[in-house]
Amino acid sequence: MQHARQRRAHDQKNPLILKDVPGKGRGVFADRAYRSGEEVLEFLGERRDVATFADLTHALQVGPRTFLSASGDVDDYVNHSCQPNCGIREIDGCVVLFAFKAIAIDEEITFDYSTTQAGGFWEMTCDCGSNSCRRHIGDFKDLPKALRKRYIALHAVLPFVLD
Repeated sequence: MQHARQRRAHDQKNPLILKDVPGKGRGVFADRAYRSGEEVLEFLGERRDVATFADLTHALQVGPRTFLSASGDVDDYVNHSCQPNCGIREIDGCVVLFAFKAIAIDEEITFDYSTTQAGGFWEMTCDCGSNSCRRHIGDFKDLPKALRKRYIALHAVLPFVLD
């Protein structure tokens, strides 16, 4: 199953591209326009228990103790934003980003890392530069109540986070 998903990501007609982002390292940018609600990418890493990671950089929490490892593909470089243009959801066991709004060619693809975080495994200082920057990225439960409600209404929170 993993190989089929990897082929799907590499066979995109309009692939995403990596670019340097000042102050952030690398980021993922749209090589074509996306419509609101459209799937943008799939996270492809291997599912592993958090205890097997020496470092959670480039890992994505997808269960109470389960993280996706780095895949070696563009999905490893999607940056956080406190004012993201994408949300995350699980569809038939696949973890995907979808557009919250129309995304223009050459726009950076971002999502709110807190929508996948629970259990206090990871946190960081934020300097995303958005007008609504919270200055801290942590667990979903620590987000302001109105923002949690917004993400839930958009179906942009992984299910385990809500348990």
